Amino acid sequence: SILPGNLDAHQRCSLFTLLSDQGYYYEQLIVALVYSGLDLREIAALTYDDIDQLTLCNEICLTITVDKIVCGQNSDATVAGLNNDNMPVKRLRKVVLYPWAADILCQYVERLQKEGYSFAQIEKMRLSYSIWHKEALAPFQMEAAIKRLLRKAGIPVEIARTDQLLIRETIDSDISELYRIGTDQAVRKYIAPMQPTLEEEIVYTKAYVRHMYAFYDFGLWTVLEKDAYGQERVIGRAGLFP
Repeated sequence: SILPGNLDAHQRCSLFTLLSDQGYYYEQLIVALVYSGLDLREIAALTYDDIDQLTLCNEICLTITVDKIVCGQNSDATVAGLNNDNMPVKRLRKVVLYPWAADILCQYVERLQKEGYSFAQIEKMRLSYSIWHKEALAPFQMEAAIKRLLRKAGIPVEIARTDQLLIRETIDSDISELYRIGTDQAVRKYIAPMQPTLEEEIVYTKAYVRHMYAFYDFGLWTVLEKDAYGQERVIGRAGLFP
């Protein structure tokens, strides 16, 4: 959900403005790798030893050879190579890092060195290694970090997308339309009651969004319908209750 196709220009600006804070240097690295073409399962499997230098037109580029992927979660997680069905040959490729992404990676390596790690130790580290956690994070842990980052930047996390529908976390601008739908006589007998007034619903929903998504990572989300021109309109809510 952090890829350019899923974020508009304003959201990308908000995301990278937040990332400019030096306190987010691990998140900077993950976003840089994802934008360069890696997915989280690959980041969790690859090591710094998989990085090479490539000279093109007298410019030095950093490339990463993708030849492995993580399968499973937690203690069940394993690294699958090219001899495994979970790592098909079509995934084998070299990813060239954007110059700005390569700069972020080099800065992260410098931080690892300042923490006392030698080049030999860094080479064996997974790209998902977190200085804060002192361990390599699993894909679901990196995903959780990305979600926290998006919410901090005021960007709703996307839950699901089809050609006609989009399900994402609720934002402030959804509330008035959700309230109109939820107080309609034909609808309200099938759903939980809304607050007595729109003003009260706004206060309630803002508190719900702030606490529910952060604590449970799920809840009620906004459902939007997309027309033939790509315009989206709120048509209701769907989700899970704890």
